[in-house]
This record gives sequence, structure tokens and C-alpha cells, in this order.
Amino acid sequence: MNPPTPLWLDCDPGHDDAMAIILAGKLQPQRQTTRYIDSRNAAIVLKAAGMEGIRVVPGQTKPITRSPLPCPDIHGETGLDGPMGLPLFDPTLVLSDEKAVLYLGRLLQTRKDKGEPPLTLIATGPLTNYALLLTLYPELHNQIKQIIFMGGSIGPGNWTPCAEFNILVDPEAVSIVLHSGIDVTMVPLEVTHQAIITDAIIQRLQTQLKGSKFSAVLVDLLLFFKKTYQDVFDFQHGPPLHDPCTVALLCAPELFTCKRMGVHVITADGPCLGQTICDIYAKTDSPKINVATDIKVDGFMDMLLDAFDQANQHTPLNITV
Repeated sequence: MNPPTPLWLDCDPGHDDAMAIILAGKLQPQRQTTRYIDSRNAAIVLKAAGMEGIRVVPGQTKPITRSPLPCPDIHGETGLDGPMGLPLFDPTLVLSDEKAVLYLGRLLQTRKDKGEPPLTLIATGPLTNYALLLTLYPELHNQIKQIIFMGGSIGPGNWTPCAEFNILVDPEAVSIVLHSGIDVTMVPLEVTHQAIITDAIIQRLQTQLKGSKFSAVLVDLLLFFKKTYQDVFDFQHGPPLHDPCTVALLCAPELFTCKRMGVHVITADGPCLGQTICDIYAKTDSPKINVATDIKVDGFMDMLLDAFDQANQHTPLNITV
């Protein structure tokens, strides 16, 4: 596993984002890295997992040019629905009143002035914040080591026949990131759909965490997520944990296979809006990025359960199960 990396995690916390937050928080020790996470749901997850020292900075509330695209069918009305659910816990974290884009721009400039290493940016939701950052601060592009995002697909989408959800929400933002010249890695559906939380994994989680209150909340969230994925997408063996794959790729790249290829995103309205066209045979001049194509699922699950175990040991949860 790679040593901790200075990191900014941008997310729109639903169930799989919550797992990505826990994974990042436990694999990137706070004393050695910088992490900033977007939204109130993120603060709830951090409190539940005993990571209240991490600052929460609010991001944009809508795409650059389009209307928001909610998905309550998958994550519920709160984004973290479940019969018990983390939204029961009111976070005490102080949210910054500064927009994430401005906060991050100022942080990058400060790090540059101090001679500190560039940041890695991870996105587990739409790329709106990063696209605006790149547009507002072109002089700071060299302070960004890489951008890793969950989204897109090599083949069919999941929200439309062509488009994956995160890309469909703000395709214009994706285009800006792809054309930025920064080292970009896309973690598409072809990889994340392998990261299935099966009943066996849930049972292993319960056993490893010794049936704790924290494990009960995790299981509750995962079972809600399982039902929605079964109802909406007909996933019969469990839900895919899309978002933690981005953090795992950063921390343990040996678990993934990646290929360099051109990627173009459709921004024109119509049935193909949000499609990521992956030029696997290098036939076009589309922007070249790294695209994850495979994952070692067993290693990924080991890493995830280890992070859950670490969170379980430090969680302040005092709920009655």
C-alpha cells in the first residue's frame, strides 16, 4: 500500500460515498494528509466514524449550466436513508461558510507558497467543483498531482442507456477536467460493478466488527442500498460500492488494471448526453486519460473491511440497537 498522500475528497454523500469517506479517513492518517469533504451528510459520516477532526467545506449546489438531478430512488430522500440511518446523528462539525472552490484555490496557493507537494483530488460525485477550480485558477494546475474520479463507462450507462449518473449530472464539467492536461484517472462502471457487497461480505463485516453498534449502522445502510439496487437495477447479489474504488486505487494501485485511452464526453442534448466515449484503439485525438478496466475484488474488500474495523474502534456512536 502506498504511503499517505495529500488528498482532497469531493463527494455528494450517499451510501457508497459514506464508505469512501471512511476508507479515505482510515487509510490516510490525519497527521500526514489533508482532507476536505463536501456537505452535511459527510459531516454525519465523519462523526459516526470518529473522524471529527476533518474539516467539511460546502461545494456547489447545482451543475455549471444544468438543473440538479436528484436520485432518491437509490439513496432515499436524505441521501443516507435506512431504517436506522446515519441521519439520526446530528453532526457537531463546524462547516466552513466559504465555497469549496474558493477554499481549495486558496489552499493550493498556500501550499505552493510553502513549497508543499501537490494535492491529489478525488471525486465520487459530479465534477462541478473541480471544473470550476480549474477554470478559476489555471495558474495553480501544477499544484494538482492528479484527479481520480468515479464515473463514466466504457460501454452502457446506468442512468440512461448511454450515460453514467455522475457524468450525466454535469457533462460540461467533465469535459473541462478531461481537457485540463492534468493527470486524470476514470474509474468507470465496468470496474465498480465488480465491487459487490454480497451477503457473505455483510456477514463477514458483522463478525469482524463483533456485532457492534457501528456495524449495525453500516449493515443497515448497506441493506437499504441493496434493496434499492435490486429494485431499480435488478442487482440480485448485492449493491456495487462505486465510490470507495477511487480511494482504493490511490492507496493500492496494484489492485487495479488501468489503460491509457482517449475519452470524449457528449455534452449535446439528446439520447447520448453524458456518454463517455472511450477510444480503446487510439483512433481519435480525444484527451488521453487513465481508465481503470479491472479490480482485484478480494483485496479491495479486505481493505474496506479493515477501514471499517479501524473506524469501529474509534467511533463515538451511542445508539441503542
